[in-house]
Amino acid sequence: MRGTQGTLIVASTLQIILGFSGLRRIVVRLLSPLSVAPLVALVGFGLYELGFSSVAKCVEIGLPQIILMVALS
Repeated sequence: MRGTQGTLIVASTLQIILGFSGLRRIVVRLLSPLSVAPLVALVGFGLYELGFSSVAKCVEIGLPQIILMVALS
């Protein structure tokens, strides 16, 4: 839990710095939907073997989560 909290703190601090410095506008211009879609897919495929085995352990939570993720994406 501490590791997750630390990661969230660092990630949000980086987001704040990017937002206030104006670098976010430059980065967003470089990212088109054609470049973001494969990036998201590759990250998802990389995490597939870690997460999908956990779904089999607790189907009551995992199945609705997968359905929500597919519906919202």
